[in-house]
Amino acid sequence: SLIHKEDLTNSLLSFQEVYSISNSSSNFKVRILHKKGHWLWIEGSIVNLLDNHNIGAIVVSFRDVSDRIKVEEELALASLIVNSSEDAILSKTNDNIINSWNHGAESIFGYSAEEIIGQSIYLLIPPHLHEEERRISDKISNTRSVKYLETQRIRKDGTIIDVSLTISPILNESNQVIGSSKIMRDITSRKKLENERNKVID
Repeated sequence: SLIHKEDLTNSLLSFQEVYSISNSSSNFKVRILHKKGHWLWIEGSIVNLLDNHNIGAIVVSFRDVSDRIKVEEELALASLIVNSSEDAILSKTNDNIINSWNHGAESIFGYSAEEIIGQSIYLLIPPHLHEEERRISDKISNTRSVKYLETQRIRKDGTIIDVSLTISPILNESNQVIGSSKIMRDITSRKKLENERNKVID
């Protein structure tokens, strides 16, 4: 009566299977109703010790994993949002090594995640802008963000594109900077239109 109705069928099947076979066991993860009326996720095991003369029972042990499940759901949602974005979203370590890469980045730059993860961020940066990247890294190391910087990057095919760039530090539990996240939007078409408009005005 305490088990969530969506988890009840599988729970009963696991229990019946263990009950019918001596010394068998099964793991489970279900929602269970708390005394205060809210649902908890619990994870545990069922062991058939009915034939054990010292115990003679079905033994169930479990622990509350609600917080872990909540974090996993939040991470899954965040991953879905990142991968559905048309913007390039990536992260790099303090050593300038790319360690995450979304579908938007693949579309804009032409590199698959398998090709680019583990490579230097400078692979995407024109040589004349390397110093700009070093200045940005210095800001990030001091936990400062960079917002809406208009700059340029290099696609896999060598094409130079204009991008709008936002960079934020990634902190660990001790509030130490361990890398940075970058969101880039391709603004090449917009910059082209602006340049053409300026030529007409001039």
